[in-house]
Amino acid sequence: MESLTTLSALRTLLRWQNITEIQPDGGGGLRCFSVWPTGKWLPQIEFVFDHKVTTLIQLGFGPWHSHYERYQDERRNFRQAVAVARALINGSRCLLVERSALGKYLASGPFRISQLPMSLPAECARVERLVFDHPAVDVDIDFSRYYRGKYSLIEHSYREKLKRIFKGTKNERLFD
Repeated sequence: MESLTTLSALRTLLRWQNITEIQPDGGGGLRCFSVWPTGKWLPQIEFVFDHKVTTLIQLGFGPWHSHYERYQDERRNFRQAVAVARALINGSRCLLVERSALGKYLASGPFRISQLPMSLPAECARVERLVFDHPAVDVDIDFSRYYRGKYSLIEHSYREKLKRIFKGTKNERLFD
């Protein structure tokens, strides 16, 4: 199989020039292409590939990472990851990082800049917004918008939608 990309091609695809190849900790035959922000203390975006760059293992940013395995076609998976990385770089998407009261990492994921999660882990006490090439900032969350369940906080309108979907099924009471 032909390589999915090169450093030069990735720079063109992402419209960002400061991309280098680094050796991941432990190596293991992996190749990591890092997309560096202008401030070296800020988190980079990382594409981790197999040693021949024929399979994307994961895309990561800050504490988040995702595996792109939806399609049998590795090129299609790679294009999907490039689209997410481009959205992070151009600022149309950010990473929301959910933390406990003690600052422990709970979960994270990419969102539109103005979007908030419809559900949060039950122990979530604060959310940080991480935009590529900018320091993290705390997000004001109105926790009264969320129903507190045993394992998670669910936005009231989303909870009502889920209750309608599962009405009459064995999972009907999951959202009470």
